[in-house]
Amino acid sequence: MIDNTIFGPWIYAVFVQNGALRTKVMNQIENTLLLRFESSGEEVAASFMAGVLDAEGGFEHNKKRVAISVSLSKKSGTFEFELYSNLLRKLGVKFFTVKDDESIVLRIPHGQIPVLCDKVASIMRCSRKVSLLQHWAGG
Repeated sequence: MIDNTIFGPWIYAVFVQNGALRTKVMNQIENTLLLRFESSGEEVAASFMAGVLDAEGGFEHNKKRVAISVSLSKKSGTFEFELYSNLLRKLGVKFFTVKDDESIVLRIPHGQIPVLCDKVASIMRCSRKVSLLQHWAGG
């Protein structure tokens, strides 16, 4: 936040110790988020997945498919994989996974792109990715 009212521009920052942030915030989110999504409607799942695709989605041009890579070296890696898997299932989007020691990749094959596009394209923000989804979906 910038405050120009006192003695010129000031920027306020909040610092939190990583351990406290992890135990007080992130653990609580991980413990409740999956349950919240399970009881939420398809609209909520679509909105969240649209954001994931905007930020994290990779588009494999050679196979015309979408990939979401999750690092297993992060503490939240398994949680992220479980969350994204559940969201895609809730949306009726079929996917397969490829796993190695460091990561797991959720791949949405070309045949599922029309389903994915129908659910998320209208709420995604990255116009380049939306155009590609629509092109691959045939629309």
